[in-house]
Amino acid sequence: MHNKPISFILNTHAHSDHTGGNEYFEKRGGKLIENTFNLDSFTHIKVKSHSAIDNIYYHKESNSIFVGDVFDTSWHPVFYFGGIKGFNEAINAI
Repeated sequence: MHNKPISFILNTHAHSDHTGGNEYFEKRGGKLIENTFNLDSFTHIKVKSHSAIDNIYYHKESNSIFVGDVFDTSWHPVFYFGGIKGFNEAINAI
């Protein structure tokens, strides 16, 4: 475990299983980022697939991508809101 300070909190979507820990991290100094206009190190893409608004974040420096529940290899695709079209668009964006 790294003992580095928490800087930012980025949510991939608004479902409580992804946002439920926000308060914990905010109390430890994390800043909840609701738009990424000022985060030069991240590319932010919005899609409609698993939820009404799914956020995909790409961090170039670490070559890391955060996709939330848009893509999951442990079970079936989860394209509730965007249907197959939205899912395909999200996968193409990824």
